[in-house]
Amino acid sequence: MYLKEMRREPRQVMIGDVFYTTLNDPIEMSFRGMLFDLSTSGLCIFTHRPLNEGTELRLEGTRLWENAKYAVVKWCKPISTDIYRVGLSLNSTSH
Repeated sequence: MYLKEMRREPRQVMIGDVFYTTLNDPIEMSFRGMLFDLSTSGLCIFTHRPLNEGTELRLEGTRLWENAKYAVVKWCKPISTDIYRVGLSLNSTSH
């Protein structure tokens, strides 16, 4: 399957754990995901739950960033029964 490249800048493949907290929900919940690639403006992660477009996330990675990053879900596509590939746009400002 061919995916049209929609990114403004190239991404670097970078595999690692990422922990994300949903900020739109009345009860903020934290989950673990797997980072797949990263650029200065966005990243792609794999999760075990679907995330709605527009959901705001707080991201932490044990070896990725010194401080938490904030992102917005741009798209979410099912890969298998309980695995989702999620495209995120990083916010330039923190909360």
